[in-house]
Parts: sequence; structure tokens; C-alpha cells
Amino acid sequence: MPVWTPALRFAVPGIPHSKHRPRFTKLSNGGVKTYTAPQTKQYETSVAWHARSASRNGLSIPAGVPVRVDILAHYPRPQRLRKAPPSILPKCVSTHGDLDNHIKSICDGLNHSGIWNDDGQVQCIRAEAVYVEKGGRPRSIVTVCVPVSFLNESTDKSRTDENAILATSAAGADTRTTNT
Repeated sequence: MPVWTPALRFAVPGIPHSKHRPRFTKLSNGGVKTYTAPQTKQYETSVAWHARSASRNGLSIPAGVPVRVDILAHYPRPQRLRKAPPSILPKCVSTHGDLDNHIKSICDGLNHSGIWNDDGQVQCIRAEAVYVEKGGRPRSIVTVCVPVSFLNESTDKSRTDENAILATSAAGADTRTTNT
């Protein structure tokens, strides 16, 4: 099992969006066209934009390098829980779609961002859905990690120093975290 180091961390503001099923339409020639729902496409574009913006050094993870993706989805509290203290909030968020479909939206958005070659590189996913803290805003916090060996074995001088690959979010938060 590799030891991971964060390569990129960013936040996607707004309610985390689950990827919808593909849509189909009949063509005049009798064929069928498959397309992505507009809301899903918009969210994936937002993910790609925020990832590129956070990657100030133009992070590009080459094909063949495994990747870990950590996602913390902050959903709005339901009306009945608006004034509840965090200690009694339920751990399960079930009103906003499946977490696995939200993971798909994030990974597809990262595909569009050019951060990695293909989401087939993702070897480990850690995701959790929680209610937003009191007074907080809905968002998804995404951390893309690479193996430490990728940094050590790289011949590219810009990647030999861990700080060269680390990027910060628009809020300026440091992305260094402990490896778990």
C-alpha cells in the first residue's frame, strides 16, 4: 500500500451534486443520442474550473501514476436540524442523492480539468457526506493525493521538492496533511 502525499486541495462551493443517469433522445434518422444532464455538466465544469484554479503550478499527473481522491461533501442541514447542535446531527446524509454518484461527478470533473490523464488512475477513494456546520455553506472539499514515491522517483526537477507539487485552495489553506 503506497504512502500518499497531497498534491492538490480545493473546494467546490454550492450543494454537492450527484451525477444523474445519462439522458437519451431519439434522432430523426431513428438513432439514439446519449447526453449528460445540463445540471450535471455544469457541476462537472465547476469542479474542473476550481481544480485548475487551485493548481497554480499546472499540476499534471502522468498516466500510470496511481491517485487517491478524498472528498468531504458538506450538505445543507434540513429545516428540522437547523438549530441542532453538531453533537446530535445524524451521521448519514440521505436527502441529496447517493454519495457514490457525487464521487462520479467529482472524478469526471477532474477528468475535464486535465489534472490527471484518466480517472482509471484512481486507486483509492475516501468520501464522506456530512451536514454543514452551523453558519457554514454547502461545499465539497477535494484532495488529490499521489504516492510519495512519485515525488521521489520523478526526474522532473519541479517535482523533486514536495512543495513544488503542493497547491493551495483559493482560501490559501495549506494542503499538507498527515498520511492515513
